[in-house]
Amino acid sequence: MDNRLFFIGLGSNLGDRNKNLELARQYIAGVGGLKQESSLIETEPWGVKTENLFLNQVITVEGVRFNNVEKFLRKILDFEKKIGRDRQLRAPDRIIDIDILYCGDMVSSRDPIIPHPRLHKRKFVLTSLVEIAPDFVHPVFGETQEALLAKLKNTGS
Repeated sequence: MDNRLFFIGLGSNLGDRNKNLELARQYIAGVGGLKQESSLIETEPWGVKTENLFLNQVITVEGVRFNNVEKFLRKILDFEKKIGRDRQLRAPDRIIDIDILYCGDMVSSRDPIIPHPRLHKRKFVLTSLVEIAPDFVHPVFGETQEALLAKLKNTGS
């Protein structure tokens, strides 16, 4: 069993976005102990072209009931598929998008890549991380979430 603290990014821009995020939180809470939830943030799409705004959130989960992060990722992908997301389509609009951002201080270059390879470029992710874990240190960059967000703001992103 992996008792590291997982930081999970949630997003939705189709259908009842609040309900989609609630279903994801409930599912993930059934997989591990839901510890914290950031506020919901409505954002413009990042890296995709669509007119539909995203509703985003970061949650933390502890004590995931799987012996490795790859099995946890498979469960997340199964859940996404169950509620209607097809990752094969690479569509800009998503009923649900769930990303493992951090798994404690784990660093992995295989799927899933941990820490998430683009989290330090996404203001909405860093804003949510700062809300719930401002002093959590990025295991590759050696900087807190607050420092990463301040850097991002200084670059004009």
